[in-house]
Amino acid sequence: MGGFDFSKLFQSSMTGKELQEFRTKELDLTQKGLSDCLGVSARTVQGWEIGKSKPLAPIIRLMQLMRIFPVVKQALCPAVKPASEKP
Repeated sequence: MGGFDFSKLFQSSMTGKELQEFRTKELDLTQKGLSDCLGVSARTVQGWEIGKSKPLAPIIRLMQLMRIFPVVKQALCPAVKPASEKP
């Protein structure tokens, strides 16, 4: 499964840098794309990544499930295109 680090499976917290890296490298989503999938604002995702606030553990677990099981990502993000497909 690519660069997925199974030692961090279902960790309950991530630093802003870890979250940004996970979003871009593992989920291939923009901040807006992730916010649409999770039902939060892009500003909220930005706040998590710069350390202004932290996502709750269930949000982190949901993101991890989106990576492990692509069907979860497809169900939550049907209209969101991967960041790598954006112009």
